[in-house]
Amino acid sequence: MKNLQDVFLEFVNEQHRFWGKLQCKYQYSFPDLEVSANGDNLYCTLTFNSDRHYCCWAQSCHIGFRYEHYWEEFRELLSKAAMNPSRLCLHVKVKISAGATFANRNCCRQDKFGYDAPFSALKLHYEDTIQEAPTFDEFINDGAVDISSPLRDCFHDFNDHHETLEQRHGIKLKPSLYETSGAIKGHTIWIRRRLLSSGDFDDPEIHFHTNLDMGVEYWDYLRWVLETHQVELPRRLKVIWEQITEAGATFYSGWPWSSTETFREWMLMWEEIPDQPEPEGVDTSYPSPLG
Repeated sequence: MKNLQDVFLEFVNEQHRFWGKLQCKYQYSFPDLEVSANGDNLYCTLTFNSDRHYCCWAQSCHIGFRYEHYWEEFRELLSKAAMNPSRLCLHVKVKISAGATFANRNCCRQDKFGYDAPFSALKLHYEDTIQEAPTFDEFINDGAVDISSPLRDCFHDFNDHHETLEQRHGIKLKPSLYETSGAIKGHTIWIRRRLLSSGDFDDPEIHFHTNLDMGVEYWDYLRWVLETHQVELPRRLKVIWEQITEAGATFYSGWPWSSTETFREWMLMWEEIPDQPEPEGVDTSYPSPLG
């Protein structure tokens, strides 16, 4: 009979099969994986070895659970194995050996030639905990500090594609209208972004409404805004980005349609750790494969 870690490994292998062709195309390696379980808690260690080249070091890429729907897929596998644990929690340790290289720009560093040289970490370790189905109220009640005002300064209303959409559909679009709030506790910032029913938008996909997954400069800007408002920040940030789309919000990326109900989704994003020490005896003078 399968146990919790067996089903978790099956889930991870499914994720690897999905991305396998991409990994093979760029000759990326998968990190070593160790898994154990205790009750409703999963414990996972990812190890990036010194003689391997990887796409990135983000545990969300190599495990999943970045989006709410991945938890739903994991639940389906548990159900097939006749398992129904209560609220699950994943504890992750990431170990990166000196000499491990990464292609992602957020894991890169400028060398003296101006290239984004693949980053080679020096015994870099970090840990994280991911809970299934987190809620904003629980986060606030657990001692988080409200930072809604600076977040509204940081994340303005996105109307960048309105002109193109108006030309495509031959109509005048209403502005994209949002409500933004959030809080911080420890190294975690929870950003809640509501797409209002009175607004017209490009696309409902969550990536269209955040820019934190587009490069380190956006994390730098977030840090600058928060520090300007005297918000004390840790060395590395994790963001839970919650998006609530109201019934009546209209989207124009394809055939125009309106949401018939209010729905919620969330994703996790991690800031890559800045200012790593120069590794000894590791050549980082060649350009990144990303060009």
